Amino acid sequence: MNRLGSPFLLVGYTLLLVACNDEPTKVASLTQDLKVPERASTLYITDQATLAGQALSLWFDTGRCQLQAKHPKLKIEPLWLKAKAPCYFIKSPGTDTVQVYQRDKTSRVLAIVGTPTEQDLRGKRCGTEVEGVVIDAAGKLRASNVLRQGLHLCANQGLENAQYELFARD
Repeated sequence: MNRLGSPFLLVGYTLLLVACNDEPTKVASLTQDLKVPERASTLYITDQATLAGQALSLWFDTGRCQLQAKHPKLKIEPLWLKAKAPCYFIKSPGTDTVQVYQRDKTSRVLAIVGTPTEQDLRGKRCGTEVEGVVIDAAGKLRASNVLRQGLHLCANQGLENAQYELFARD
């Protein structure tokens, strides 16, 4: 073996070792600054219904209720509700059908119950706040400005027409 070859090999190995030892600090400094955001709460559907060709769903999203609608022709933005999650559609008494108040030829009103008590969180579909959602003839949704508070109502109890009329008039 040539004497000149061995010093070059020694320098090559030394540079390789230095480069390898330097690499972990570069990787550590790059990954140290990256932070993965964590979701504070889970996101899931609490209730669903189909009404006038629209698929409606209520979502539990970070402790708030969100109403989402899929319309065959319209793009409808999600609606954040005032009642706290989980929320449920008010059903016609004795059925599993969403109760809908036909206000006039062009608008319908449905009601959503939310803000459950500790007892309600154990499998009951009840809450202390009821909010209305108005659907116009085109299928657009808007939340009522009226929020009925201080009640204890379960989704399967239904509402009277007078309460739906309050939601529609705002």
